[in-house]
Amino acid sequence: MWCEIPRFRSVDSNHPAGGWLGGGRKENCLAARRSFERRAKHSSPFLPGARECPGDRGHNIDAMPARTPTNNDVAAQFELLADLIELEGGDSFRISAYRRAAKQIQDSSSSVVELALAGRAVDLPGIGKTIEGKIREIAADGKIHALAEREQRIPAGVVSFLRLPGIGPKTASRFWLELGLTTPEELRRAVEQEQLRTLPGLGASIEAKVQKALEQGAEPVEESVLLGRALE
Repeated sequence: MWCEIPRFRSVDSNHPAGGWLGGGRKENCLAARRSFERRAKHSSPFLPGARECPGDRGHNIDAMPARTPTNNDVAAQFELLADLIELEGGDSFRISAYRRAAKQIQDSSSSVVELALAGRAVDLPGIGKTIEGKIREIAADGKIHALAEREQRIPAGVVSFLRLPGIGPKTASRFWLELGLTTPEELRRAVEQEQLRTLPGLGASIEAKVQKALEQGAEPVEESVLLGRALE
């Protein structure tokens, strides 16, 4: 089978095509195609199997996703980002926007990553340019940049409180900011010492919920595991 390919200078000056690949022979064509694919593999992150060289854009190559993220993967990151913004008492409009986007992404029958890379994710209801850009960040680096930044500021143990039934971002934030709890073990001790009921508006009922969850084995997990489970 004959093909047309770019002409590359052969490293062998005695090459039968006079030092040029693609000189008309079938075997030359196949050899040149392999050479072209090898070069393309290191030059374009959008070709199948391509890997970006470390330092090309300042991102670690290990952060690159091994597969195209599914809609559930993408939606889980927007949900977690909304939770972390709420944990820090952030803007309620952004929180709602990210949660609406997560719902829309999860319900979409098309791959939102592919749509975003084609510049067409904005055609979906509730998806604007900003959110489309964050989807592209997931496609390129495996994680929304704003999510990675917030994970650096918020202790992983605080995020893990969200795994407990009945504990939302606002309550978890109070455990952290008002009681100074940052790890699952500190939360367990606070329950045993009846510290949670000292928070105005919560009372003993919140301690009962947390204690029951801990007794049933709903141990809070580290943030990386939390996100990993959400992406399964």
